[in-house]
Amino acid sequence: IECVVSVVVPSLVFGKCVPSAPAAAEASFEPTRFQCELISRVLRGRDALSIPAITLLVEEVLPTTKETATRDPGGMKWTDNTMPVLSACLNRQSILPDAVVAKLADELSFHLSPTSPQSMAKSTKFSTLFHALVTKYGPQ
Repeated sequence: IECVVSVVVPSLVFGKCVPSAPAAAEASFEPTRFQCELISRVLRGRDALSIPAITLLVEEVLPTTKETATRDPGGMKWTDNTMPVLSACLNRQSILPDAVVAKLADELSFHLSPTSPQSMAKSTKFSTLFHALVTKYGPQ
């Protein structure tokens, strides 16, 4: 769990590694394709993170309730590079609290809306994430 807090989350979420950075720097921050691929491979690998560590990772990369309400950029930036990280987390069938599943569903809904700054409607990686959420956590 310590590696999630000290290594994985700061490489995906700008505010977690540089808490007092200017907003302009935060808006332009985006994890690289290579960072996301490495984290996805760790999540899918034989020596993968534990289920509690994956649960913590999902909780940490989503925006906080305050950021969601004000639509401030918070949490991990949603791109075609970062979607496989969340998909890998969901495919490991970690135990996610109802609040986290609801927050993830809200984020998916927001990124499908026409008011979203970057529409993900035609992204196959986004649809894979959506499918993983529905199949693994649909009843929840």
